[in-house]
Amino acid sequence: MNNLPLISIVIPIYNTSNFLSRCIDSCISQKYKNIEIVAVNDGSTDNSLDILLKYVQIDERIRVVDKTNEGLILTRKRGVYESKGEYIFFLDSDDYIPDTSIHVLCSYAMRNDADVVIGGMCYFWDNGKQMVKNNYTPIGDSKIELYASLILGKIGGNISGALIRKEILQEVNFSSSLIIGEDLSVQMQLRGEERKIKYISDVVYYYYQNSTSMMHKQSEKILRSHINFCKWQIQYVNSLSFGHSALIQDALAYSVLNGLFTFIFNGGCQKIYSDYIKIVNSTYLSNKFSAKNLPSYIYIGLRLNKRSPFLGNIFIRSLYYLRAVLKR
Repeated sequence: MNNLPLISIVIPIYNTSNFLSRCIDSCISQKYKNIEIVAVNDGSTDNSLDILLKYVQIDERIRVVDKTNEGLILTRKRGVYESKGEYIFFLDSDDYIPDTSIHVLCSYAMRNDADVVIGGMCYFWDNGKQMVKNNYTPIGDSKIELYASLILGKIGGNISGALIRKEILQEVNFSSSLIIGEDLSVQMQLRGEERKIKYISDVVYYYYQNSTSMMHKQSEKILRSHINFCKWQIQYVNSLSFGHSALIQDALAYSVLNGLFTFIFNGGCQKIYSDYIKIVNSTYLSNKFSAKNLPSYIYIGLRLNKRSPFLGNIFIRSLYYLRAVLKR
């Protein structure tokens, strides 16, 4: 075991007592034994902390960090700070992993001297439904094509299910203003430099589709984060040495327009961000790649919204209510 790197499994926890034992048990049962489990309690108000403290008595590899509530991204950042491993694996507390996950990822990382290894993900629901998603369909293999693929969502933007070398994670800026897009912001920073990033098809992560989770509730805070992420994305991409290439700018326009549509679709207030929306309309709405590749209802809705925010809002929000009716 001394020749095997220590792997830190970082688990941010907030009010997930109903799922926490499943998550922790999946870590304890890993066939790869040289792990530490860094459980960071983000000020939970349920009995999550009590559950964690019981597990500390069961397995000495578990360490609990208890702190005041700061949100997911700062909780992950604290986990990175507290970890002692050479590599870090992020696991959300309502998800779980197969018992071979760390072995598969670590073996591949060591064989290929990889900085990041990203495995396959299986989505699962309470009704027993499961679905494995192919998160790797890049448009090409060059650095620019891979980066554009990441922005376009053609290669996985999650950091859950990824084994990441700790020393490069310490260089990442975990932005506390992001709720939407925090995983993708980390992935974009990892790919912003010359790094050895590999994808494998093995399923290493079970991702629970929890309808009560924050990501399924479009609160005002979540809606603001759609805009915050788009602003961050524009600034970061344009700071890259290759950020102004045509392909990257096409991908950026596609992502920013999609984000704006999502914001309006879910009821975001345009008046608050009128200056930003004007910039998006003037800079990205004329992008030919986006016009061709965005779903027609998104592009039409945004074009109408540019001419008349009132009519655009009615059209886009009507699609929201139509979806709600069709789901019944």
